[in-house]
Amino acid sequence: MFELTFKNGYQCMTYDKPSDIRICTNDLSEEESRNDVVKINCLFGFPQQINMFINLLELNCKLGCIDNLNLICQLSKLRVLICSNYQITEIPDEIGNLKNLHYFNISNNCISKISKNIGELAKLINFNCHGNNISELPIEIFNCKEIVKLDFSCNNISQIPDEIGNLKNLMILGCGVNKITKIPCSLESCSELTYIDLVENKLEFLPFIDSVKYLYYHHHDDLKYSPKYNDAKITLIINRCLNRHNETKNKNNMSLNQYVLDKYSYMFLKELDKITKNINFIK
Repeated sequence: MFELTFKNGYQCMTYDKPSDIRICTNDLSEEESRNDVVKINCLFGFPQQINMFINLLELNCKLGCIDNLNLICQLSKLRVLICSNYQITEIPDEIGNLKNLHYFNISNNCISKISKNIGELAKLINFNCHGNNISELPIEIFNCKEIVKLDFSCNNISQIPDEIGNLKNLMILGCGVNKITKIPCSLESCSELTYIDLVENKLEFLPFIDSVKYLYYHHHDDLKYSPKYNDAKITLIINRCLNRHNETKNKNNMSLNQYVLDKYSYMFLKELDKITKNINFIK
């Protein structure tokens, strides 16, 4: 089932293939109807003819069964792409075709590889690859200098490249639940950075970044801190959420890591809303 929005604001629902939109626009041919569609919400399933909607600006797909982005990458005018909770295994080289993309959400898939061509998305503002199997970020992604929000939490990443310092507009960085041991000094160059999520990593040292107002992590005995934190006006969110994880672990006999994967980000949403409520991540 699909919800279609036309450039004149008209909306309709289709219960079969999106090509059947001609039943909603009797005065236009099927091709003319497709060319007028600017937004598709896939409420159930995935349109196999998606590449025929050449003027599509927004595509929102959730809970489906596609395993690649090949057809979608033909939609060169896309500005918003949400493909979460599918079975996608990689971000292909063809992603470079989406040069108008502003918002890209590929969370909760099975992605292990991100093509270096993602660095060609010069207009990208918000990139979310939370909850995948990514072990390495291509340095080319840090060529996307308009990025304001970057979330690669809940993956297998052990290192943040120094090139992250290129993201001068970055405000929100989500890298919790990974295997990160070190925060690069270049992050200090991100003068707009306000919020960092570092929970459930393997940090040896917690550096001080002057612009950061909210830092989310949990303490362990071997963790060392910059002495600048002694006088800093910063909100350190440390053990509060971790204690809740332990309570749930005891009650439900659930592993701590699994609970963190499922629930940890939800706990910070109210705090994050205070930061982001006046920010438009999609221009």
